[in-house]
Amino acid sequence: MLLDHNWLNPHLNGLPYLNKPPLYNWLLALFIKIFGTKEWVIRLPSYIAILGFSAQLYFLGLKIYQNKVKAILLGASLLISGNFLVFSSLLGHIDIPFSWLVFNQIYWSFYFLKRKKYRQIFAFSYLFCGIGFMMKGLPSLVFQSISLFTLFFGGKQFKKIFKPEHFLFFGLFTLAIIGYFWFFSLNGSLVDLMHVLFKESSQRTMVNKTLWQTIKHLVEFPFKILVDFLPSIFLTFFFFGKKFRHKFRTSDHALLAWVALFNLFPYWLSPDYRARYVFALLPLLCIPIIEAMDLSLFRSRILKKALFTLLIIVFFLLLCGSLGHPVYSMNPVNYQIALLMMLIFWGSYLYYFRNGHVLMDLVMFFLMGKLFLNVFALPLRKSHISMPNEKLLAKRIAEITKNKELEMMNCNIELSMNWYITTLRNQPTKTRTENFDTVRFYIVPEDIIRYPEDVTYYLRFVRKFENKKMALVKFKKLRHKQSKVVENENEEPRYYLNQ
Repeated sequence: MLLDHNWLNPHLNGLPYLNKPPLYNWLLALFIKIFGTKEWVIRLPSYIAILGFSAQLYFLGLKIYQNKVKAILLGASLLISGNFLVFSSLLGHIDIPFSWLVFNQIYWSFYFLKRKKYRQIFAFSYLFCGIGFMMKGLPSLVFQSISLFTLFFGGKQFKKIFKPEHFLFFGLFTLAIIGYFWFFSLNGSLVDLMHVLFKESSQRTMVNKTLWQTIKHLVEFPFKILVDFLPSIFLTFFFFGKKFRHKFRTSDHALLAWVALFNLFPYWLSPDYRARYVFALLPLLCIPIIEAMDLSLFRSRILKKALFTLLIIVFFLLLCGSLGHPVYSMNPVNYQIALLMMLIFWGSYLYYFRNGHVLMDLVMFFLMGKLFLNVFALPLRKSHISMPNEKLLAKRIAEITKNKELEMMNCNIELSMNWYITTLRNQPTKTRTENFDTVRFYIVPEDIIRYPEDVTYYLRFVRKFENKKMALVKFKKLRHKQSKVVENENEEPRYYLNQ
């Protein structure tokens, strides 16, 4: 977008990019314009969303529970969950900002429903739904429809869903989306856009999967949820207590848990489920559970001392093990500083904030684990994965093709490598499938070159996931016009170069 100034009809390697509406890319473009094309800039919207989401949960907890321990537990509920802690929080994906948006879309609908402020329900929910649609497309509408139905039906106010205000704000939402489609259609194919948006939303469902894949996912899904949201999901084990169940049923916020569960159901039917798709739902489930919890259960001195001792032992074992790790020897000064910061962080917590609750020790342990992961595990991971390779290859390609035209065959390189090449050359790399020439450089799969003697190879490499041999080439000559050969009617066409 920044290079070709096409803000409503974005392209990737010269081909229309229709997978999602452009709002999140506009946000990224703004950050890039301000801070430049550094990697952390791409992750910045996610980091802001993580901090904002967690802070909002904490202050909501203070207002709901009037208890700091419960507020901290709610604020950390997503931060310390397994998938979020060790994987998704590291990435620059759209899903964390989108999840924060969906959480507000649902929570404020519930908030105003309890106060019977129906105009505000529809105004705020469709505002958030519209922003969400412009970020990620149809999933925002799915969350909206399931949430409103569950809230009004579960709140025993189902007839109110047909109030004129609902039709008014739904109409405004529809007009806004139609306006986007109209502006897009001025320079793009609206049919292609609609097709891709529906395909993006349906390709992960059982519609496009085999019967065995679907059955396997239906069985595995509850266990995936358990693993992805450990340890926060353990809060649901309180339901085994009769006293807790009674308090939960009488909670003002119990309806939020039902909204979360009903919104989870479509993902139970989607074999390509990813944990990051449902981050918005975990806090909704935790709000009434934490409200019904009896914190006195965690005041046992024996339990407190046992757990705290165990956490200290685990922490120092990891610490001692890391000191002897080869990663530590890479830059011992930085690691000594990092370790000192970790110890000061833990010591400050113990001295100033600890109030006798085992739960706080547990939350602190996982947050320290996150810091430990950043200090030791990520440098180790970086030294073993091929991402630096992709970066080096991209740098080499950019050096070879500097101030010259570069195109590729069917976008065959990885998106991360594509990013590096584009930013280093400061121009988009176009896609070409026919009418090649002897002037430009091309990135192509090696297996489609019929006459290697007619080609000059400048760089050879292997695409990571497919183990496909790739090459940066220039053609010395073209024997005749390239032709398109379809080997099987069910396969995509293959293009053979210089045949």
